[in-house]
Amino acid sequence: MKFKSSYIVMLMFIFLVGVFLDQNRIPVPVKILFGSPFHLELTLIIIVSMAVSSVMTIGVIYLLKRRKDNKKTNASKPSPGEG
Repeated sequence: MKFKSSYIVMLMFIFLVGVFLDQNRIPVPVKILFGSPFHLELTLIIIVSMAVSSVMTIGVIYLLKRRKDNKKTNASKPSPGEG
């Protein structure tokens, strides 16, 4: 069975993520504006912030592509006075 180099890179990445998750299990007090702070693991905070930023990035890329497509569509249509 032959392994592709992408599998090796993926396994190394998974190993590094596992080590990272294990090292950052320290509870951190989180206080959102008002109220008493509650404790969450640092790993959870980092993973949630990465997920939120990924969703935001995908949304911005989608909106920029949609805007670009709309400009192309509008540029190809003749003006009302032409034609």
